[in-house]
Amino acid sequence: MKKLCVSLIVLMMATVASAVNTVDISLVDEGSGVLAVEYSVNQDPCAPSVPVAYSLTIALSDGATVEPCDVIETDPCYPVFIDFAHDAVGSDFDPADWDPCDPCYEIGDGHPMANPNAAGAPTDPCDTFSLCMGRLDENQVAGPLTGTLVRIQLADGGAGYTNVTVAADGLRGGVVGSTFTVIPVYEDGAATRVDFNTACFVEGMTDSSGHVITAADVAQWNAWGQPACWCYTCFGSGDGNGDCVNTTGDLFLVIDAGGAGFLSNACGDFNYDGVCTTGDLFKVIDPGGAGFLTCPLAGSCVPVP
Repeated sequence: MKKLCVSLIVLMMATVASAVNTVDISLVDEGSGVLAVEYSVNQDPCAPSVPVAYSLTIALSDGATVEPCDVIETDPCYPVFIDFAHDAVGSDFDPADWDPCDPCYEIGDGHPMANPNAAGAPTDPCDTFSLCMGRLDENQVAGPLTGTLVRIQLADGGAGYTNVTVAADGLRGGVVGSTFTVIPVYEDGAATRVDFNTACFVEGMTDSSGHVITAADVAQWNAWGQPACWCYTCFGSGDGNGDCVNTTGDLFLVIDAGGAGFLSNACGDFNYDGVCTTGDLFKVIDPGGAGFLTCPLAGSCVPVP
């Protein structure tokens, strides 16, 4: 009987020791270069745990940078910024000199950005940085299961976008509270692409006809004065007035209704070449005489007011 009890205890200990709690860390492009870092804890049902601190390393591509003053918002559930406190107190601080009436650092002060290679916060714009933020109270209460750790404004390096990746910060212990595995969650495969260009007509986008917008197309859009009609959902398929269907209204954006020939009209330039020609006409109507063409995205298109 004793052997059985011991075996059960060993089995229970092994089960606890092998418990795996994971955290999904999602990188979200909020537009205009703003990155949100979100978390979602997946608890092991046999030994559930919740983090008391997060330390993550984030890398930016294509010359994009960030600095501490770019932090927009932090999670109030994790208000202790260890590396900021490290710099505020000083590396030569002696704990014996701690004065609770003059603590040098107040919980909630500062920012969560940290140097990924050493203690302390980054002092210059950087393309790789760490986030280090935790909870600190007399009971060491764990934080919530989901939330947004930080929202931060990234700076464009000139490419108009950056690919962002995340990993546990090995220097600081990753996610603290138990044994946690960090699982990156990206919007674009192996990274999250954050776009800085707020324009609606951007190189690399795909229009309703399947055409991928080129630098030359963007240059022509600028030459026309950045017409809003080029941003309509079905513009690339011949919908120049934004009502999501091809009709005579679109036809007469390409040619003169009175028979005077082709117009000089940005909203009739459906192939982005700077002039209205038969190429644009055949975006609206079938060249074989079968009538008006239908936009492939008509089902999801919302007419412009």
